[in-house]
Amino acid sequence: MEEALKLPAFHQYYFKNVSTTSSGILSMSNIAIYKDDRPLLLDQNTGYDLRAIPTWDIDRIEVHFAPTSTIVKNSSAIVVKLISVPIKEQPFSLSATIVNTSASDSHISTQVSLSNKVHTGKIGLNRSFETALYADPEDRGTAISALERYDLNFIYKYKILRSVDLTIGGDNSVLKTQNRGELIDGTTRVRDINQDLRKHTLFGTISSALSKNHTLSLNGLIHRYKNGLTTLDKDLSNAKEQQFNGPSSIFSTAYDQGYMQLLLVAKNQILNYTIGLEINNIKDNLLPSIKAIASEYSDYSVVGLFEYQLKNSFKLEGGTKILTNSLTGTYFMPQAKLTLAPNKDLQLVGSFHKSISYPRFGDIFYPSEMRGGIENSLLLKPTDINTFNFKVVVQKENIRLQSGILFVDQTKTPQTTRFNTIENSGESRSTSTYASLVLGNKIWNIRPSIIIHGTNYLRDTSRLTFFYPEANIYAQLQVPQTKLSFSTSSRFVGSRTYSYFHEGVIHIEEQEKFNNVSLSVSYLFNSDRLKVYFGINNLRNVNFIASNTYQLYDIDREQIGERRITANKNRSFFFKASFQL
Repeated sequence: MEEALKLPAFHQYYFKNVSTTSSGILSMSNIAIYKDDRPLLLDQNTGYDLRAIPTWDIDRIEVHFAPTSTIVKNSSAIVVKLISVPIKEQPFSLSATIVNTSASDSHISTQVSLSNKVHTGKIGLNRSFETALYADPEDRGTAISALERYDLNFIYKYKILRSVDLTIGGDNSVLKTQNRGELIDGTTRVRDINQDLRKHTLFGTISSALSKNHTLSLNGLIHRYKNGLTTLDKDLSNAKEQQFNGPSSIFSTAYDQGYMQLLLVAKNQILNYTIGLEINNIKDNLLPSIKAIASEYSDYSVVGLFEYQLKNSFKLEGGTKILTNSLTGTYFMPQAKLTLAPNKDLQLVGSFHKSISYPRFGDIFYPSEMRGGIENSLLLKPTDINTFNFKVVVQKENIRLQSGILFVDQTKTPQTTRFNTIENSGESRSTSTYASLVLGNKIWNIRPSIIIHGTNYLRDTSRLTFFYPEANIYAQLQVPQTKLSFSTSSRFVGSRTYSYFHEGVIHIEEQEKFNNVSLSVSYLFNSDRLKVYFGINNLRNVNFIASNTYQLYDIDREQIGERRITANKNRSFFFKASFQL
């Protein structure tokens, strides 16, 4: 999932095998991820490892800015929707995919489905192995550790009546990695971290068409997640190892979540509306209570949205969600979106969305000895997020151009004070000015985009706003009268600067610019059942980039650190074969 999120506006960096993923203006704690309208990222505040979310069974990914949606449980400035491969409406279907790279990465997956007018089912299996990227060719330390994963997904749909449908399914993943440490100076010892991550999700939906225009659905989900981490102290001279539990050791995490949603959807010709209820509970499965306090919380939501459209020239969407959290109280979250189309080629869109983002689970519950001496706060409130999105869309026969600005204002952001306590004192303001073009026909397609990010993560303390550019180009050519196609994907991210608050002092981080260019060619065989790909990832082999840290003194600054972070994996050739029956 981390690699899949290398989409326009998303960035990912590794340092000592720990990844940081953001949208450029927001961290993952402000972004919601859903698969087929089911929440996948728990509550974004649990330190969720994105590698737990597989992409081998995904048909497409959609990214929505400031969405007007009922599925958004809390964080909603940006929503990532994963849509799985649909089940074919035929008695039997089989698909298999094999991917291998020159870096010795391999992915093997298969899906089998059965379908008739009453019963439909699909089961899928996946096994993946990814090689490590070493921080230094002369050292054993890994910048990105090797990974082995196994996935088992299934789904079953039963048409009980003509108007009543039942769906049940599950997603299961097991990942194992080993972060190999560098030699400790002056010794023959190393410190490795073994990871055993397990994710199990069971979901179900029952829906009924109450009338021609009204549908009632009940959705439920049970999610269990455990990220088991073990630090091992090894002596390479005699191959002895023992578990390390010192002050710099890391801790495992484990959570259980239950989620239920009841929705009534009405679709009429002019006025549509949706009303519903949501219930969610999440608890720490590893530390169910800390100092006699249960480490869990619940939230309850009521949602009401409407959509009014007048011909093709005017569309108004709006509504609100009222959420009550068992720890911190009730929140009113309105949303609105207006679309104007003066003519068939032009659209003007403006939207506003108020949402919240929960503070980190550990900041609320975990004791100071687990958090480097920082005290927790049971009364820590969520961050308030106000999102505005304004854009212009011009669309003609073979051209679609859109340009706009995404503005995100956050208040009550949790910050650590110089007294090692946490309080809701932070503020930030960020913008993304973007423009994208889709140009093409049945033979060729070009999609360039450019984004100028502007970030001010410390608006309460500093008025410093940092800007950096990003450009993305995707192009595809279908050779006429053949089944041969070529494609390329390129991205260029300028030098990125951001600020943060640490122990009462403003720090500035500057990251070097980087790029990633990939090429591929594909061909269809055997009545379009077999598709073969060949290509190269990270053509220019840009992987490590410099990142410098400065401490700010009024208008002056002093460099206090420098490091190398990982922006891309090494250049590699890949071969992929996909077969469908």
